[in-house]
Amino acid sequence: MRYYNQGDFIINDTLTLTPQWLESATFKKIDNVWKLEFLHSTVRR
Repeated sequence: MRYYNQGDFIINDTLTLTPQWLESATFKKIDNVWKLEFLHSTVRR
């Protein structure tokens, strides 16, 4: 799966950074339960 993500970093009660990135993930089914296998983040420009 892939999705866009965003984070708000606040320092000293002031919003200073709002980066955006693309995350990609793969999953694997083990004993009939889905498990996260791999997660990768790439900065969006």
